[in-house]
Amino acid sequence: AATEISAKQKDAKSAGRDLAEAARASKREGAGDAENKALLKAMGSEIKRLTERVNLAETAFFSMLNDLDEAPDPSEPLARTTKAAEYVTGAGALRNDLDATKAELAAVKDAALSG
Repeated sequence: AATEISAKQKDAKSAGRDLAEAARASKREGAGDAENKALLKAMGSEIKRLTERVNLAETAFFSMLNDLDEAPDPSEPLARTTKAAEYVTGAGALRNDLDATKAELAAVKDAALSG
């Protein structure tokens, strides 16, 4: 859909320039029925292109909205992730306590062996 939207945008820029040129030609002094018909044709073409772009954008939007509706609720996995982070933090604190206890034990052993 993105490539189609991009193509429609490029077409719209070109059509906008054509419409502007037709409008300028229609405003010139001495503009006849041919210039006015060209302007009306350009305006009709622009309206058609705009309608197509609006329909495409609405389709893409509702498709995306439908995909979001069908997506699973992320609250449960997020809660598990939060709980896992708490376990990791707790494990880090326990590791620090264990390292401190090992250091104290080594100091006590050294004091006992030298004393």
